[in-house]
Amino acid sequence: MKKTSSPSKGILKNIILTGIVAALSFTLLLIAILPFIDGEDFQNPFPTFQPVSQKSSAATTVVAQVSSNGINYYNSVSTTKNVGYYMKMNVNYSGPVEVLFNNNASVWNNPYTKLPYKAVNGVIRVTPTSLTSAGPGIFPSKFRPYITGVTNPYSWSNQIIVLLQNEVNGALTPGFKTEVSVDGTNYTSSIITTNEKGYYLRVIPAYTGPIEAQLDGKTVKWLNLTNGVRRVTATDLAGAKDGKYLAKFRPYTSATTNPYPWGNVTTVELKEGSNFFIYENKGMQDPQVKGRISSASGGASSDLVFRQITSKDFGYTSDTQGARELYRTSIARFATDGEVKLSVTLPSTPQWAELRSATGVITTSIDKNIVNFKLPAGSGVYYMKTSVDLLPSTSEESHDTIVFWVDDMDEAYLTPPSGSKVLTPGQSIKNTIKAMSSGTIYLSAGTYDEDDILIEGKNNLTLILHPNAVILQPFVENKDFRKNILRIANSSNIKLKGPGELRGAKGNGKRVIEIDKSNYIELDNFFLYKIHHREGYITSVTNSNNIVANNVKIIGGNDGFDPDGSTYVTLTGMYIETQDDGVAIKTISNESHHITFQNGIVRSAASALKIGEAYINKGVYGIKFINSTVFDSDRALAIIPRGTGLVGDVLFSNIRVRNMIDDTEGVVIRVEKSEKNTWPGIFEGSNIVFEKIDAYPIKQSTTKHKITIKDSTFTSNTSIKLFGDVCPNLINFKANWTGVPGSIGCPVQ
Repeated sequence: MKKTSSPSKGILKNIILTGIVAALSFTLLLIAILPFIDGEDFQNPFPTFQPVSQKSSAATTVVAQVSSNGINYYNSVSTTKNVGYYMKMNVNYSGPVEVLFNNNASVWNNPYTKLPYKAVNGVIRVTPTSLTSAGPGIFPSKFRPYITGVTNPYSWSNQIIVLLQNEVNGALTPGFKTEVSVDGTNYTSSIITTNEKGYYLRVIPAYTGPIEAQLDGKTVKWLNLTNGVRRVTATDLAGAKDGKYLAKFRPYTSATTNPYPWGNVTTVELKEGSNFFIYENKGMQDPQVKGRISSASGGASSDLVFRQITSKDFGYTSDTQGARELYRTSIARFATDGEVKLSVTLPSTPQWAELRSATGVITTSIDKNIVNFKLPAGSGVYYMKTSVDLLPSTSEESHDTIVFWVDDMDEAYLTPPSGSKVLTPGQSIKNTIKAMSSGTIYLSAGTYDEDDILIEGKNNLTLILHPNAVILQPFVENKDFRKNILRIANSSNIKLKGPGELRGAKGNGKRVIEIDKSNYIELDNFFLYKIHHREGYITSVTNSNNIVANNVKIIGGNDGFDPDGSTYVTLTGMYIETQDDGVAIKTISNESHHITFQNGIVRSAASALKIGEAYINKGVYGIKFINSTVFDSDRALAIIPRGTGLVGDVLFSNIRVRNMIDDTEGVVIRVEKSEKNTWPGIFEGSNIVFEKIDAYPIKQSTTKHKITIKDSTFTSNTSIKLFGDVCPNLINFKANWTGVPGSIGCPVQ
């Protein structure tokens, strides 16, 4: 018998089916309208959001895609603010979304207008309203559901890119900010490196994936970046030639047209190690010192040439009998455009070796009888002391030193500047200068037997010496021999440049260079040498203003550089080695003021840095001796005026004093009137300060007038009293004795 359904059961069934259909229709409607509900803007950093803790679910790999219309989804999208975009994940998730942008994780904030969650069924609509303050630009990001209270089980999604374009036609959308670095820490838009070192490339915002490079007008697919960074290695640069490379970058796409804008231009200059040029260094070669030089990054190396100069103190006579050897100096001279590596081979193994610049110590290493070290790029003067005697000494006061004079390659003038009047040996320098009212004269390599060269009444004249050019003063067997090599008088805007040499003859009682009644004179890089005799300063500047000397090297028997009655004189990066004063400021007929000696090295058998002694007839003020080193000196820092001029406003600051010699005094500081001066008010109202002096005294300093010494340290291995006479104002002063007792001798504040 056939069973029939109950009417009540049929009605119930219809009600249930109708409910299911209605619920399904509502769900489909909800899904359909969700893409049009407001979302959050795409910015960084994202505002903080505090979600409700949720239970962890099984670990899930998240895949994200973006779309401009909510229909066609890709890994990247190009859109504008007035269109917005959609982002969807493969996870059927409703809730807040965590975003990884520029390697920083944040949470999108501000709930939907109608719903409390950021994603519904894995979809987020980012509307034009929410993009009001965003972009334009490239936004590479990763997403995942935001879960708190437990470890987030969701992995970060793949990287998606939103290119948010400008809405104004023709306007540029910014691309990557691109930077480069040699070491991966200090990023900039331009670097110099080598193929061996390579470099780091960084793009902001952080992007992962292949990039496209535009170089020399060509566009190529290039390297892959991870989180915005790529280490460009020697392998990547294999075959790349030296030179400057200017490039722009953007994300790579296989599409026919790449929608991404180019970033800024970055510059990478490749050099196969540093270039260097070794000067001929004409003169007696040192048989005891040998050396090699190469780029600090490797590559070919060359022999260094060491020139030996032995300084003899002849007193005030040309009689050489019984002359003492004071200094024995081995000199290496070269130019470089980068960091270089050097090795110096000595006759025997040193127990120690100390290499110093004007302002500090250069690290060295010793391997048997070889001393190894590096010197930085740029001009500089350096000296090395070791425990090894380079030659058998004939005097217990002989001092061996190895010196390195380095010029920047751009200032070596290996070729003449365009438009120069080029001379070769045999052509007259003085006649050429006489015939020119202005312009540039270039001395090619070789020896020019000339002196008494005069630049007088000239304006805008430049004389440049090739590194191997030597102006050699002819020797005259005459006790009244008195000629300058070069005199500048009543002139302005005169420049003497290039690392060539001006060499004075033995016995000459005049200067190598004399500057008188002139303005705006510039001296750069050359070497002034006068065979050792106490007569005739090496450089004198009288009654002149606005004088600049950079990286000039001086060796001679009398004063090295004497400004007299001159103002606004600046001496920078100099090496001065003399048998008399290194720098001595005078005022015979006019005031001397605003004179600065800085970043230099002075080696003086008398006073290294000095005001006085003959004569101070006018005022001396605004004087600075700063950031320098004094060594092998009898009096390091001195003010010894003779005359009626006032001395004041003087600063000695940040000066290292090493290897004092006891010729006649052996003092670090001497401040007193000249023994030939009896005028009583020479220091009245003066302001004389010594600060940050790091010295190794062997005798008590002479301070017979009130001065201030502060923030300084004296270290001695001699049992001495540091100060007596008139006690200086000692402020934050420290004294150390090594193995012997000693005393300061004055109170310390």
